[in-house]
Amino acid sequence: ENDNLIEIDEKTFRLTDFQRIFYEYILNREKFSISAPTSAGKSFIFKRAILSKFKNNPNQNIVFIVPTRALIIEFSKSMRKLLKEYNLSDIEIR
Repeated sequence: ENDNLIEIDEKTFRLTDFQRIFYEYILNREKFSISAPTSAGKSFIFKRAILSKFKNNPNQNIVFIVPTRALIIEFSKSMRKLLKEYNLSDIEIR
């Protein structure tokens, strides 16, 4: 279990094996696509990986494509909240 811990600004997150591998994969790639069951925690990992990327370089551009307008709204809203929590609310989400 300790191998699957990640820390972002002194907050620790316990991940599953899949989530840890996926998180590290995202951080080391520029482009990727994933398909996994709903219960795999993809959105949770996407958000934490995006947060980590912005913490390392707040001037970068990240494109996240979702299949519906409802998911765009949901993801944008939760990402804004997460960025605000980590004092990155000046990052623009469109």
